[in-house]
Amino acid sequence: MVGQVLECGRKSVMLRGVKWAGLWVAFGGGVMLPAPATAACVVPNAITNGQVADASKVMENFDAVAECADTVGEAMVTPTGTPVSGELVVFSGAQTVTSGDLTGDVTTSGSTATTLSSTGVTPGSYFSANIVVDAKGRVTSAENGTGSGGSGGSGSWVLAGSWTYSSSVAQVDFTGLDGSSDILIITQGVTLSSSGVLRLNVSTDNGGTYFNSDANYTNVSSTGTGGGTVGANMNLYKSNATAARSSIARIQLANASYGPKLIERLNRPSNGPTLFVANNDSINAIRILATSGSISGGDIFVYVR
Repeated sequence: MVGQVLECGRKSVMLRGVKWAGLWVAFGGGVMLPAPATAACVVPNAITNGQVADASKVMENFDAVAECADTVGEAMVTPTGTPVSGELVVFSGAQTVTSGDLTGDVTTSGSTATTLSSTGVTPGSYFSANIVVDAKGRVTSAENGTGSGGSGGSGSWVLAGSWTYSSSVAQVDFTGLDGSSDILIITQGVTLSSSGVLRLNVSTDNGGTYFNSDANYTNVSSTGTGGGTVGANMNLYKSNATAARSSIARIQLANASYGPKLIERLNRPSNGPTLFVANNDSINAIRILATSGSISGGDIFVYVR
């Protein structure tokens, strides 16, 4: 019977030892499946080579193989479309797979590289922060807090920002100071490219506008009179120079949304305090600028509480 075609139940099978419908038949009692299947199809009748076999028993064996093949075929998963190497595989049906991507908080796009969705929080450092954390442990909202000490209070100073010379600049801005009751500015060994001084300007719209005119600041003298120029009121030290100079200034009531804000140049006590009077909004950004040339060396530190 080797080499003959038999009609056995539902399948036409070429007998040889035997390969049928992708299945290798071993008449010793089992049918081994090629990859990816790993199970064997068991036949009811053992037949050895050279044996005269009852055709009904052969038919029973082939019916068993056909039944097994149907079961294996029903369980097989096959690709649809044109999958590309390196893509993720997803089920497109009960027994079909195709290329796909992850969706949700972590996504992919045509490869296994993943992207984490943004929470919308601006990257950066926050002080005395008010934060919101979602159920997955992610920070979904963050803003600077109101500090812990109030004006002149005992709260700890926190470094809000710093600048160290790497190349000459006309000014250095520090933004995001919302909620700070006190702001302390220290300039250390700052040099200028041409003879001038460092000046402080403040902003109430996080750096959109820096106030730099005489009408924005008024000096409070020992006699109780006010006025003065922006230069006299906001210069951090007195004499023009290019050589290294240092200074200390403090802004109090910075987060108050009413009335003037107090600005003290602690290395110039004889000049008296200055009031910021441009508006009643809280101060949330400052600018340190050179009145001539550029800032060509040194360090600047800004602390808040």
